[in-house]
Amino acid sequence: KFNLWENPLLGKTLQDEGITKELADYLMQKEYLDEAYSLYRKLMDAHCEVSEIYQKAGYILQMQKRYTEAIRHYEHADLLLPDNVWTNKHLAQCHKLNGNMAQALEYYRKVEAVKPDNLNIALQIGQCLARMEAYTEALAYFYKVEYLEKNPDNARRAIAWCSFVSGKYEEALKYYRLLLEGSSPKAN
Repeated sequence: KFNLWENPLLGKTLQDEGITKELADYLMQKEYLDEAYSLYRKLMDAHCEVSEIYQKAGYILQMQKRYTEAIRHYEHADLLLPDNVWTNKHLAQCHKLNGNMAQALEYYRKVEAVKPDNLNIALQIGQCLARMEAYTEALAYFYKVEYLEKNPDNARRAIAWCSFVSGKYEEALKYYRLLLEGSSPKAN
């Protein structure tokens, strides 16, 4: 492990928050995630109330699939810097990956309010709604993505699926045919 800050001689050098943050950022960039998280944790324990520190710590935990812990850090970042698009997007992702579609939807809608033309966010909202079985509302988002996206296969798959489970078999068949004609089929 690359824990120079634990060495009694070198550790004194890293008592400066700026140097600690720079080293944590470097370690994160080089994908020494445990070590970077350890330094971000050290900054948080020293009451460093900078949103970016909590965002990065949350991101590391998200990369390690520790979504519940990541959410806590992202929520703290949101307290320090409310309604940040990056934070809200990652909160939504973590909630979605944890299976909490209602919370994910809430954060995706906050991002949508700031970036209404972001087709990926529209697709994510549609996916959350579909998993919540709100198929009619989900279809509206998927149709928007299909209309505006250059390669709408993901939206078409979602439209076909939502139509099928909603009992709109003709619509589902139409979109499954479009998918089969356009490119190689993928599992939904």
